[in-house]
Amino acid sequence: ARAAAEPAWPSLGRDHSCSRPAQACGRTAPRARQQAAATPSGCGPETSKMSALAAGRKHMAAGAAALKTSLFKWSPDYVSAAYAFEKAAVSFKAAGDPDQAGEAARRGASAHSKTENEAAAAKCLELAADALLARASSTGAEILAATQDAERAAALLSEASGLYRVAGELSKAANVMSSRAKALETAADRLPKANESRAKLLQQALEAYLGACDLLESSGRVAFSLDTFRHALNFVVKAERWADALLVIDRLFPVYAKLNQRSATHKARLSKVVLNLKRNDLTAARNAFREGFDDNDYLRSDECAAAEDLVRAWESMNEDQVREVTNRPVFKFLDRQLAILAQDLSPYNTTTDDLSNMSEPLVAKVAEEISSAAVSTTSS
Repeated sequence: ARAAAEPAWPSLGRDHSCSRPAQACGRTAPRARQQAAATPSGCGPETSKMSALAAGRKHMAAGAAALKTSLFKWSPDYVSAAYAFEKAAVSFKAAGDPDQAGEAARRGASAHSKTENEAAAAKCLELAADALLARASSTGAEILAATQDAERAAALLSEASGLYRVAGELSKAANVMSSRAKALETAADRLPKANESRAKLLQQALEAYLGACDLLESSGRVAFSLDTFRHALNFVVKAERWADALLVIDRLFPVYAKLNQRSATHKARLSKVVLNLKRNDLTAARNAFREGFDDNDYLRSDECAAAEDLVRAWESMNEDQVREVTNRPVFKFLDRQLAILAQDLSPYNTTTDDLSNMSEPLVAKVAEEISSAAVSTTSS
């Protein structure tokens, strides 16, 4: 009788179907116990952030102490200070504080430079730049604040690239310069086309892309410079800098020749025709079409036939013929932005270069300066 009066409790390991709350019946469901065990009390995002900030301050204090001198310590311990500041930068970055991370990274880079470890100093600056770029790309970031963070990160990456060059690591210097260009390009894309700061960011991005290409060529990694050149080409075409795009293509021809990429050379010649027609410069388009007449492979290529038919259709001002030519598959194998541009070609829809108030193309102004800097760095 007593057994019949007592409630039937579930077996261990199964969720009970008691209608009373778990606290009232004195039992906790197994799933609730597992969740409680998986989430210890006092742990969470805010706690982790505070712990990272505390660790960063602790490492900063250790670095500052290593730089102090005393009666029995006549010179600063730059090695210990550098690694302490580097750990502080990592902690501040994990805590989501790029400002303190940048300060710690700069002090770490300065300490590494005292020990003539330029590569480690550059790595510190990269760490600070990554923290700034992470905040700039975060959801909800204001355009002005994100642009300022991107510019600060670009300055740090430029300094890091210079330190890698001093250390003789030209490949790493080129990669950092390419990262700088992408950061500036992303910042420029956030701004309206009429914004004055956008022109400056575009110019700096192009300088960085060309600098990365020159560094890769100087280090003997011509094949690796090809992707950077193509990215720079798509960048200037997207920015509607037709003159700069033509000069980037001219710089691609020697690279294609070294790599024996004849098909890519044919595509580059067709790209020059497309760009010159977009500028409504028919004479330059004819010259670009005829440049490869000394190459028998080019004369037999589909690119040569397409370029000839496109120039003739343009001369007759026949928009239907132009569209018929540009719909050929050969145009779809051009670089992405040029393929898009070719589909929009029309004798009655031509444009001039963006930022046309500049007296000469960006490439013309910066290529010689970047090349001389790369040569001087290599010789040193």
